[in-house]
Amino acid sequence: MSYETAVLWSVGRSLIAGVVCLGLARILVHGRSVYGGSPANSGRPIRLAAIGRWALRSTGWWLVPFFVPGLVVGSAYRNVLLSFVQSPLLNELLYLFIVIAQLTPVALLALEWLPAAPLGATGQFLRRQMRRQRSGTSEEWWGAWWVSEGPRQWTAGTLAALLCFQEVEVATLMQAHGWPEWIFTKQIGGVGLVEGWRFLILPVGYGLLLTVPTLWYWLWMGRQGFATNAVRPEPPVEDGHSGRRGLALMVAGLWGVVSWGLVVVWPFVNLAIGAVGGRGVIRLRGALWQEIGDAL
Repeated sequence: MSYETAVLWSVGRSLIAGVVCLGLARILVHGRSVYGGSPANSGRPIRLAAIGRWALRSTGWWLVPFFVPGLVVGSAYRNVLLSFVQSPLLNELLYLFIVIAQLTPVALLALEWLPAAPLGATGQFLRRQMRRQRSGTSEEWWGAWWVSEGPRQWTAGTLAALLCFQEVEVATLMQAHGWPEWIFTKQIGGVGLVEGWRFLILPVGYGLLLTVPTLWYWLWMGRQGFATNAVRPEPPVEDGHSGRRGLALMVAGLWGVVSWGLVVVWPFVNLAIGAVGGRGVIRLRGALWQEIGDAL
């Protein structure tokens, strides 16, 4: 794979991750904002629904996969690569799932914490009605989207895409195709550090392409006063509200199983197995303890 192809591969993966993370985050934001109180059915509250509501509301629970060190995650899946030697596409999909699991909370919090849109609740409701009825021109629809939720959704997706593009540790350890793995391979082959700086031109350029317009917009928005004076509207009640609650609960449950299983549970279980297996070797080798003591 050439250098340009590796960069394009990383760009494509980052765009996919940004779109998927944004879509999941939008569903979860809706669930976190409206999934409360009694469940949709009028009967006795289901314990599973109560667990789902707690999972949707608990911010710390969502952030744990993002803060798991990349070295721990990458090392846990290092041996898995042996099973994917004949199917490199499976390795790429696994890495993409891991990245999406780690970055969905970032898009979620970006949607919740960014300043509210200048368009009020009534305007947003009318925009959704226009989309459902397919009325108005495409220019009118995109204009209404940009003055409502467009900037916040663009920023959340851009942030997830940028973090996916610059992720190095897990990508290198899992040997996922892209510019980090390409540069790492070249350095192992003898390319000097100074010479390798020129290979960062395209990655840095792509990062600036995502970052500069977004920062410029929010700086302009701050000068206009929207960032300090806007009030985030309450989500209007819509038809199919109970169905969207159920969808948010289902996405939260699936995301919790996938993200915690891939990024939290298995890496630390693998780390614990390695620690237990190596304990006997360390205990029998007194010289190793001496070296550890000298290092401390």
